[in-house]
Amino acid sequence: MTMKGNRVDDVSIACSNAVSPILLSFAQKGQHSAGYLGKQISKIIYKLGALYASLLATLVSVLSHGPWGVLLSLGVFGMTGLIILSATFKLGRTIAEKVHQVICTTDDSGEQRSRFSYGDLQDLPVPVQRYLTYCMPEGQPRIKYCAIKQHGWFRIRENPGLVSTEGWKKVRANQYFSTEEPAYVWDAYIWLAPLVWIRGWDCYLGGKGELFWRLFSCFTLVDFGGPEIDQSALVRYLSEACYYPTALLPSHRLRWTAIDDNHAKATLMHAQQKVSGVFEFNSTGQIVSMCSEDRSRQLGDGSSSQDKWTGYYSNWAERAGIMIPLEMESVWNLISGRFSFARLTVVDYKCFSRIGRTSMCTRR
Repeated sequence: MTMKGNRVDDVSIACSNAVSPILLSFAQKGQHSAGYLGKQISKIIYKLGALYASLLATLVSVLSHGPWGVLLSLGVFGMTGLIILSATFKLGRTIAEKVHQVICTTDDSGEQRSRFSYGDLQDLPVPVQRYLTYCMPEGQPRIKYCAIKQHGWFRIRENPGLVSTEGWKKVRANQYFSTEEPAYVWDAYIWLAPLVWIRGWDCYLGGKGELFWRLFSCFTLVDFGGPEIDQSALVRYLSEACYYPTALLPSHRLRWTAIDDNHAKATLMHAQQKVSGVFEFNSTGQIVSMCSEDRSRQLGDGSSSQDKWTGYYSNWAERAGIMIPLEMESVWNLISGRFSFARLTVVDYKCFSRIGRTSMCTRR
């Protein structure tokens, strides 16, 4: 009996010694090579590595004590699962509340329930007229609210490596927009590795931007806000207005400035902020790209840098009676070169002129 116990202890020690260096090597490499998010994940992995190794060693030990050991092990892992499920539920409820805020910004009183007319285009730059004529039929109701589902890829660093935050990672996201009062919530899962994910949001509500991410939906990695995030979020809202193109009609918030036959500058003002972007259009009327220097990038030390950002749009198709790009790529134009960090594809699209009523108009 003593010999058996010694063998179990030897196996436990061996498991701990084998697993710990592997997990901790990921964390140590991340501390030197990853950005801010990678460093935050690495700190948690460093702590979880030792805990996981200890749990594995304990599991091997308790399994040697028969059915009670098995039940104890199942209980520990069951509690861990419940903690993660509870955290996921709470995070999902928080996101649902933010989505509700987006919907609540939509005025459904009918006061501004106008329709798009080609007469609205007379004073606009030629390429903008070409785009709006291409993407919407005359009589298109003003879009008040929009919801899209996206699949795609995201990366934080350009060069792949061992650390889970490097290289392209799978993304699944739902995004919700309001147009009368600019607002959106991007609710996303990013899979860093099998069974390892982060969930969070990028949102713009009440004139305030916010970036928030949690590992396993439990451990807070990123919680950013402030004037630079507010401005960056408004730039994103402008860049994704191609999903709700009636928001690109001239208004007290948006104005267009002509550049040439294929380029025009849009300036958006909201909540004491002003951002702009230069749109490029092709001969068909599709938006090819949008560039802005008003968006900030988060650096490795947690600070930010205002760099040139470009969004590329492709694979245009008709959805709900309007033409939208199904694919979008986000790129930082850095001194060191072009860094593509997001490639997203729209897999589901809905827009509404009123709450609960789709905003479809027959194209001719």
